[in-house]
Amino acid sequence: RQHLSPAAIQNLQTQVDAFQARSDALRNAEKARVLGEFIGKFIIHAEEDIPHNRRGAYGMLTNATERLKKADVKELLTAKSVDKFRSEIVRVTALVDEATKKAGLENAHPILKELEERVDQPIFTDDEPAWKTMGSLESFKAKVRGALYEVPKDDKDVKSIEARIGKVEPALRAG
Repeated sequence: RQHLSPAAIQNLQTQVDAFQARSDALRNAEKARVLGEFIGKFIIHAEEDIPHNRRGAYGMLTNATERLKKADVKELLTAKSVDKFRSEIVRVTALVDEATKKAGLENAHPILKELEERVDQPIFTDDEPAWKTMGSLESFKAKVRGALYEVPKDDKDVKSIEARIGKVEPALRAG
C-alpha cells in the first residue's frame, strides 16, 4: 500500500467492491433459485398426490403457503414470482377440491341409492328385529354423510344429498 498512489488504491478498492457486489448478487440469485425450487416442489408434489393422497396434497399446499410467508422469501424472491406461486397454489387447491368432491359423491351416491331403495320397501319385516333394522338404516345415513365429510356442507350437491336423506326420514319414523 505504501508504494501505491491514493488513486490506485481507490481504483483497486472500487474493483474489490464491484467483485463483492457481483459475488453477493450471484449468491442471492442461487439462494432465490433454490428457494423457488423448494416452494415449487411443494406445489408439484401436491398435484401429484391428488389421485392417491388428497390430504397429503392439502398438506403440501399448506407448506407452500406457509413458506411464502417467511422473511427470506420477501428478501430473495420477486413479487411476480411470489404471485405466480400463489396462483399455482390456488389452481392446485381447486383441483384437490374437485377431486375430493368427486370421490365423495362417487362414494355417497350408491349408499344413498341403497338407503332409498331400502325405505321404498316395507321397512320392518319378521326377518330382523326393529332395533336392528333402524340401526342399519341409521348406519346408511351415517355412511352417506361420512363419504361427504371432506366436501363443504354448503356445496349444492351435498345439500341435494341432505335433502334426499331428509325425504327418507318420514319413512323411517313411520316405519
